[in-house]
Amino acid sequence: MAAVVALTAFWALWVALPDQPVLVEVMRVPVSSGVRRIAVGSLGQWYLTDVEHHTVILRSSEGSLRADVGGYGWGLSALDRPSGVATDGVRVYVSDQGNHRIVEYDRDLRPLSAFSTRDTSESNLRFGFPRGVAVSSRGDLIVLDGESEEVVCYSSGGRFVFRVGREVSGGRPLHRPACIAVDDGQRLLIGETGAVRILDLFGTEIEEMSLSAGSEVRGVAGKDPWLAWVTADTLALAERPSGPVYRWSRATLAPDLPPTALLDVAWQGRILLVLTEGSVLGFRIES
Repeated sequence: MAAVVALTAFWALWVALPDQPVLVEVMRVPVSSGVRRIAVGSLGQWYLTDVEHHTVILRSSEGSLRADVGGYGWGLSALDRPSGVATDGVRVYVSDQGNHRIVEYDRDLRPLSAFSTRDTSESNLRFGFPRGVAVSSRGDLIVLDGESEEVVCYSSGGRFVFRVGREVSGGRPLHRPACIAVDDGQRLLIGETGAVRILDLFGTEIEEMSLSAGSEVRGVAGKDPWLAWVTADTLALAERPSGPVYRWSRATLAPDLPPTALLDVAWQGRILLVLTEGSVLGFRIES
């Protein structure tokens, strides 16, 4: 497939910056309309969650199907509205929202175990409806709880590390957090309504990137020097540290596709993957 260049021109809410990078489309893979999250493994493979079919999906680095597991239910091999996915290269973690747990798989999506704290008497440890999940290189498991709208971090041994939400060390409280990720610098990224928050893995805020009021960050991913995030109708790239923020509207990313929402982002090496309703688009960034 010939590469398609997505060039940004004047748009209703902004003008392209003079040195705006060019996004060159190098990949386009159709996926189920129920796919809402994407993560990339150490070999470039994709892991996707499908909330309509209650499954988690493994695809190759080129996007071809390798496995599709789950289905509605509550046993270890079943899922109920899988809402997030993350991998450390060895294990895959899925936030199984309807079953109030995190399910651990091997890299080929064989289920291994489940982790739940909903019934614990320790309030700091508890999560009820996990909306997202992230994992660090040292094995920290980080859960975005949709019930309390807080983020809880556990060590690789399951011990409590920190909880942020109503209180954030070095920053203000979280405001409707919607997605989490750990970047390649081992920083915790939290996308919320109106901002992207960057914390260290002890729960202390490093930076807050303010967005327009009311804009909900749906997906976030970092690979130095870039921080990427999407709202329903915009892809943004920030060059760190303290660089400009570049933006592309949904229509300029793939003008030949139906006007579907942007849902998530992930990095496959230096390729930026953008998940839309029904497609995964891969872009090479050219300065």
